[in-house]
Amino acid sequence: LTGVATHKVGTQTWEQSVAAHQQTIGRSVDVLHNYHQWNTAFPDSAESARAVAGQKLLLTWIGTRQDGTTVKWASIAGGAEDSVIDAAARRIAALGVPVWLNFQNEPESSIGVSGTAAEYVAAWRHIHDRFATDGVTNAVWTPVFMGVTSDSKIAQFQALYPGDAYVDWIAWDPYNRGNPWRSFADTIRPFYDWLTANGYGSKPFMLAEYGVVEDPTNPTAKADWFTGAGQSLTDGEFPNLKVVSYFDHPDTVASGNFVIDSTPASLASYSAYGQVLLTASTTPVTTPGAPTAVAAGAASSSAAVSWTAPSNTGAGVITGYTVTASPGGKSVTVAGPLPVTTAAIADLTPGTPYTFTVTATNSSGTGPASAASNAVQPQAPMATIPSPTAGGWQRNGTATLANGGLQLTDTLTKYSAGTAFWPTAITGASSFGISFDSVIDGGTNADGTALAFGDVAAGAKATSKGQSGGGLGWSGIPGFAVALDTYLNGTDPSSNFVGLATGFNPASIKDLVWKATSATTPPLRAPHHITVVVSGGTLFVTVDGLQVLTSTVTLPTSTLVGFAASDGNRTDRHAVSNVLISAS
Repeated sequence: LTGVATHKVGTQTWEQSVAAHQQTIGRSVDVLHNYHQWNTAFPDSAESARAVAGQKLLLTWIGTRQDGTTVKWASIAGGAEDSVIDAAARRIAALGVPVWLNFQNEPESSIGVSGTAAEYVAAWRHIHDRFATDGVTNAVWTPVFMGVTSDSKIAQFQALYPGDAYVDWIAWDPYNRGNPWRSFADTIRPFYDWLTANGYGSKPFMLAEYGVVEDPTNPTAKADWFTGAGQSLTDGEFPNLKVVSYFDHPDTVASGNFVIDSTPASLASYSAYGQVLLTASTTPVTTPGAPTAVAAGAASSSAAVSWTAPSNTGAGVITGYTVTASPGGKSVTVAGPLPVTTAAIADLTPGTPYTFTVTATNSSGTGPASAASNAVQPQAPMATIPSPTAGGWQRNGTATLANGGLQLTDTLTKYSAGTAFWPTAITGASSFGISFDSVIDGGTNADGTALAFGDVAAGAKATSKGQSGGGLGWSGIPGFAVALDTYLNGTDPSSNFVGLATGFNPASIKDLVWKATSATTPPLRAPHHITVVVSGGTLFVTVDGLQVLTSTVTLPTSTLVGFAASDGNRTDRHAVSNVLISAS
């Protein structure tokens, strides 16, 4: 659903500003966002008329009075404002249709002015409970946060969150203010990924406000941003994002000029973007057709499979593919980021002929299977590496054998790093098939584990040990690494993601350079089975049978394979077990 918070020009009323906005873009808006001070009567007659006619309301209740004084959160929680709350409850109940209700927009900015985070939570819960006592059943409780992913703002969000029993939707206000310039997806992704990775994904998400400024160095940047927004949303990049409500407001010193008509090109692009979303939301979705042109190639104890997306998407967005091997029925599900039309299945038996079928899934369900691929026989490995528990591995730093596996760090030692490498390099391999069980737990949540492919020619050694903290014990070791990262450091996209690291920032060695990342993964601070396949210059990473990352990669001529992990000021146990490594 699309929404807007309109601005009033001159003597316009809110109703007139909405009508003008809709006339400008050539369509009706699904959601209307409006703001009310504490002691104003809402919903007003114009809002009520819009809601009864079928448009949805998002109402933000601001904690200041019309005379400019602040309503203290403790005062609300203590019952001193109950007459105001009860009056608002009666008006919303009388409307008779669902209304998204937000109290105190972006409360992070009001801590200290209106009260403490704990007092905000108490105030929110008191309003919620008062509405329930007054018999209100149509309020959809939707707190709106800044959506900033710095450590301090995340800590504020966690302290301000009223609790699942008091929240129906979660909303935030992301903006591209142009410094640096970010695409729509990159503007939205950090907080979206953090929410989904940290247990909030059971609630639907909303952008209560969002906006973009013009780029003075690129006259089409804002128009291109709207085009990219339409592509991102219709491609299903953010499946839990259900409402996007634009902040159509002019320039302010602290904010920016977010109006949709800042240039004719921007207005045309925004209008087209709205039509794209309207079409996507009104066309019935059926299951997709079968993928075509399925082809398989052999790799070390594994196979790589490619296909062409179905021409019939069922009028929906393809959200995943499942590849199944025959015989045996082993499968992998490709979760994204889509579009991805390649996958790898590991732990196959060399010499056994396999064929593969592929199905596509959208919001309506899973379509029919493709025709079977050509038959391939997984390659017998030219080299295998024994499990670290079998002996012969070079362990460095805090790495040790414990609990039937290789433990790289413990839960107590801060700023530690551990690595372990098989000391014999593998030379001339074109493919690898690797699987292992990963455990990250027991501490205070940092920093992650890496599977390292060390480049011997560039100086990687079996005794190599990289930086602690965000360096994951790998930063500084030549080559590349597949990272299971559980803490948000300087260059990280989120606090729970799988990434392909190809280097580090020389100015800050603990900041890794990411060639590809994916937060489409379950919480990594738990036991997981990981497979990594490199075949034909492509890297495939799966977590518990879910393929989460695909990227091009170049194997070193001579490769040292090993594991690395580290802690910073926060700690965790990082361990791997049941390790199988083969190369062909």
